Amino acid sequence: MNKLYLLLAIGTAACASAQAQTYDWTYTSTSYNGSGTFVASGNPETYTTQYGTYFGDPITSFTGTLNGIPITSLVAQNSFDGNDNLIIAKTGVHIDWSGISFILQGGEHINLYNPTEVAGNDKLVTGVDTSLSSSGVFDTSYEPGTVPEPSTMALTAIGAISGLVMYRRRK
Repeated sequence: MNKLYLLLAIGTAACASAQAQTYDWTYTSTSYNGSGTFVASGNPETYTTQYGTYFGDPITSFTGTLNGIPITSLVAQNSFDGNDNLIIAKTGVHIDWSGISFILQGGEHINLYNPTEVAGNDKLVTGVDTSLSSSGVFDTSYEPGTVPEPSTMALTAIGAISGLVMYRRRK
């Protein structure tokens, strides 16, 4: 019976795990153009702003180029211009007021943010002068894989375990 509990625990843990999601991104303005990919954790958190409550998914990596300069790393949350590095799924996928911060090769800090949290009203601010911002459009695309829903996986695991229990009882 202990083995059955162990199998049930392993099955439950496997079903509860989320899969990271990879997005392609572009940013276009009169002064800045960039593109690349970013990875969100797949574990959305409840997020409340003055505009409402949403689910924000923490970004774990951010790569690409901005004006041809490589992005070297994602900046830790709340360490540049109030960044939270969350992607918001409200009506489409977009960035919020706090934004996503990253570092370009050469050390310049950049924050992409959206002051109204309405898709298409995006801004970029640099670490050189945070009072200046460039208005543009941050766009994302995501191709979901064919990964089963966690509830489907859980039901499959429960069915398999139930079958095993019935088989062992008949023996």
